[in-house]
Amino acid sequence: MSNDQHQTPRSQTQGKFTIERVGFRADGDVELRGNLYIPTTGDGPHPALTLSMGYGGVKEQGALPYAEAFASAGFVVLFHDHRGFGESDGTPRQDINPWQQIEDWRRAITYLESRPEVDPDRIGLWGSSYSGGHALVLGATEPRLKAIVSQVPTISGYQQGLRRVSPEKLAALQASFAADDRAQLAGEEPHRIALVSDGSVPASYTDPEAVSFYLQPIPDGLWENNVTIRSTRAARALRTRDLHRTHLTDASADDRRGQRHGDTNGSGTGGLPARPRTQRAAGLPRGTL
Repeated sequence: MSNDQHQTPRSQTQGKFTIERVGFRADGDVELRGNLYIPTTGDGPHPALTLSMGYGGVKEQGALPYAEAFASAGFVVLFHDHRGFGESDGTPRQDINPWQQIEDWRRAITYLESRPEVDPDRIGLWGSSYSGGHALVLGATEPRLKAIVSQVPTISGYQQGLRRVSPEKLAALQASFAADDRAQLAGEEPHRIALVSDGSVPASYTDPEAVSFYLQPIPDGLWENNVTIRSTRAARALRTRDLHRTHLTDASADDRRGQRHGDTNGSGTGGLPARPRTQRAAGLPRGTL
């Protein structure tokens, strides 16, 4: 999306904070764009939080009040759109690569470090649902973060996929993944599926609450009701134990602890570090986004 299509003015003051429209470079020479909220009260440098949306969402879909609340409490807040979504660059559009989103989010942390308003030793991260899983990965692998908030995180993308697709429909879904790969080999654009639907067409979500959330009114040009088919494949393929074995010193012992808490699937969108395990054991609900 070009700069003249941004919906937020370049800079505006709202009560206890000023909002700046900002951009920063990520891998592949992609510019990620979003809003930077800077407190107008209190002495800086300030603690900071970086926020991003869940599966296929943009920041205008009901999440900006979170940023405003944190900014009113004295935090510098960076809320960016994932590549391929909203105001950020990136093609194909509406394409979800969770590991790329995680690496882009590291760059958001680096951007916050570069801002003079920010105390680089007090940076945290907030994620919800799909990006709540990302938050857990970053909490496990990014020492610059001093705190994370993982709201109703998608922890097990693999198990979630099993719940959403009945066994009799699984063969057709796998066939669609293979057909998409073959089409891309032949030079076609990635195939797409509706993100939400009332059930009249195949979609990632058909739950009425999800439909209501995604189809809420937002400014034109920021979001489309589709994602690439390979986004679904990537979400279903993610497994937590692989990250455990990479980043934790005693993965087998960690797995045994997880089994005692009922965690037998060992798969997810975010590599779950040991620190939030008590949160998972408490049975927090999985998000829909």
